[in-house]
Amino acid sequence: ISTAKATVAAEGVVIEGPLTRVLDILEGDTSIKALFAQLPINIPGEAMIVGGQEYACWGFVGALLNWEQLLEEVSLHAHFSNAGMLFALTRIDNVTSTDGSIVQQASVIAQSKEMAESGGRIT
Repeated sequence: ISTAKATVAAEGVVIEGPLTRVLDILEGDTSIKALFAQLPINIPGEAMIVGGQEYACWGFVGALLNWEQLLEEVSLHAHFSNAGMLFALTRIDNVTSTDGSIVQQASVIAQSKEMAESGGRIT
């Protein structure tokens, strides 16, 4: 429901992931990661209820993108390496702490080899 709420309230695309797809987990393959992109479909006069709250949105459309293939196709690692640069691509996750509160935590979803080897420290 949280992704649906974020999508129907958004002005543009909402991207979640990379995640292991449920179908792949059921088939025993947890190595395939995907981005889940969703876009709200706003039609004047239409509304939907998500989590008990009404949103001025007809619904949304979603697409799965193969994360590893995307990285390969855009040559992300090679682009930075050829420019003599290091990179770390991060996302912010909402995580439930031990006391039940929600805290935000940065997670690295892709990084240059040198960044990974240095533990993210640049010297």
